[in-house]
Amino acid sequence: MELWVAGLNAWGQLDSWEQLDNSSPPTSPAEKNTKDIHTFQKCLEDEYIKVLWIGESVTLLDTSHGIMTAGFLDVIARLIIQHPQLYHSVAIAGNDKMAGAYRPFTIAVIEEEILWLFDSPPQYEHEGRRAPKIRENVSAVVANQTSFSALCNTGELWTWGDERFPHCLGRNVNDKSPARIPAKPEYFNQLPTGPIKKVSSGGYVTGALTVGHDLYVWGIHPVLDLRGDPSPVDLDGADFEDFAIGNDHVLALTTDGKLFVVGLGSNGQLGRKVDRLDDWNEVCLTLGEGQRITEVHAGYKSSFIIVE
Repeated sequence: MELWVAGLNAWGQLDSWEQLDNSSPPTSPAEKNTKDIHTFQKCLEDEYIKVLWIGESVTLLDTSHGIMTAGFLDVIARLIIQHPQLYHSVAIAGNDKMAGAYRPFTIAVIEEEILWLFDSPPQYEHEGRRAPKIRENVSAVVANQTSFSALCNTGELWTWGDERFPHCLGRNVNDKSPARIPAKPEYFNQLPTGPIKKVSSGGYVTGALTVGHDLYVWGIHPVLDLRGDPSPVDLDGADFEDFAIGNDHVLALTTDGKLFVVGLGSNGQLGRKVDRLDDWNEVCLTLGEGQRITEVHAGYKSSFIIVE
């Protein structure tokens, strides 16, 4: 397996890989001497690579040699290192007046398929939990600047967040269904290609991928023409295998292995030497015979590609 990267690298979060050593203090940003990566480059090769967490300043991987980090550890990376069960089960909102708690850094955590909210990382670690928000077999939770989205094992989706940004919820917001209370977007009640299998969120945008390979996005974006209701992505009828949403860019992988990107790219996160793409563009990697892209991931202003 190979990991290819592009984008913001101010903390060395794309290429300064180190074996996790809890006895060693993290390197401060001032000690890094790195440059942004403006085209996709292979940065790591291993028998096994799984992306555990991508933060603004850090990337956390699981490999055949154990946990590896690059960059400067943030609060979520530290939580995952201390509590490995939180992989894919924790999300932190960027807005300082967020969803339900209306306090800085509201955190959503899945424990035994029940979703809980915490006001801060210390509150989680000291078990100062709030009332459970969703009890219906929650399998994944993601967050952006103003909203959370939780996916259940059944493929059902719940959203909640800041009432000032209703377009980020993908549903109607009113007195009976306020923004701060988790609710299911009506649009997804009966999808033509089955239930949702993946959600991704970043900036002010969220997306959902169905088991039948359809991709929907909603929210507020500087390039994409989005609205409050989920909009299907149509790339000449292509089916989608995977996707990822960063702060202001989106990656989409088709079932035939083609990679498409759209959005802002001043730090190289589009894998192209352009500041902006107003429409979906294909990005071609120079791969070996028999290799193909199998996963895409996005950070704040960075992109990650898994090749097998």
